[in-house]
Amino acid sequence: MRRRTQRSWHGPRLDFLPLLPDQRLRDGQFRIVRKLGWGGHSAVWLAHEPLLQRYVAIKALTAHATKEHGSGRFDEIKLLERVRAAEPTHPGHKHCSQIIDPFRTTSSHGDHICIVTEALGLDLDRFRMHFAKRKLPVPLVKRLVKQILLALDYLHRGCGIIHTANWIDKHLREEIQPLAFRAPEVVMGYPWGTPADIWSVGCLTFEYFAGVGLVPLHDASQFKTGTILDALLARILQTSIDSVYPQEMVAAPTDRDLFFTSQGLLRRFRPGPKTDLAAVLRRFGIPDDEVSPTLAFIRRCIRVKPEDRPTAQKLLQDPYTNCFKVN
Repeated sequence: MRRRTQRSWHGPRLDFLPLLPDQRLRDGQFRIVRKLGWGGHSAVWLAHEPLLQRYVAIKALTAHATKEHGSGRFDEIKLLERVRAAEPTHPGHKHCSQIIDPFRTTSSHGDHICIVTEALGLDLDRFRMHFAKRKLPVPLVKRLVKQILLALDYLHRGCGIIHTANWIDKHLREEIQPLAFRAPEVVMGYPWGTPADIWSVGCLTFEYFAGVGLVPLHDASQFKTGTILDALLARILQTSIDSVYPQEMVAAPTDRDLFFTSQGLLRRFRPGPKTDLAAVLRRFGIPDDEVSPTLAFIRRCIRVKPEDRPTAQKLLQDPYTNCFKVN
């Protein structure tokens, strides 16, 4: 059996902090339990803190990432500390992952920054496996969506942070916006900000109900021309109530020539007929009285033009999510 190696985006990287179960860190404060996962620039470990009788997650940066950290491009610790301290009384504060204590350690590769955060529960992708066809019940979806919106409202207004899933607790965990949730402006290179998070909320809401992605890309590898991003831009128009990309979006992005002709049309794909999302929701068993309000909420989130999407604060006032309180 081939062993999976830890890699960065640029090939093998051997400067991870070497850790093993039962190994102690920070003068015995933390005992390593097991690895939770890794990415190109860090590995995350579950650890136990005997003195406080609690479990924590320790994100250990590679030696290279440690050198780059705080260089002006990105400072994760400062962002996490802002999330922890910016506005603790905001109702979304408790729905964001909280930093506990960063520290440094050394290995034969050099220094490593270790970021200690709360140990969270089962992520939603695995949680959905406990439900038939990965579909969640309507009341649970509404509760989850409201928690996500509370967290986003806190990040956007309280912290001035655009979501990357490092910050939100059990809901969104990718380090970049996943392809299935990627807003059109992000794909196109158009200036983007907090509305990109709202697009992701619409995609997530649909997927929680249906168990499949809102923008279908399962057959994208079969396309003979263009890229998966070309296909994504075409299929976004099949899903959204908008039928074309606004001229200001087509004219502005630096990647315009990659995707659009001089007339502003998609270069390699033409959108197919509009997807009947109401029929799709019914096919996946959504109760009839929930189809219209669910679809109306999703459509508010997936407007093609970023400025047409409501803020997280406004979506929290939507009857769809404002019908109950969450803890």
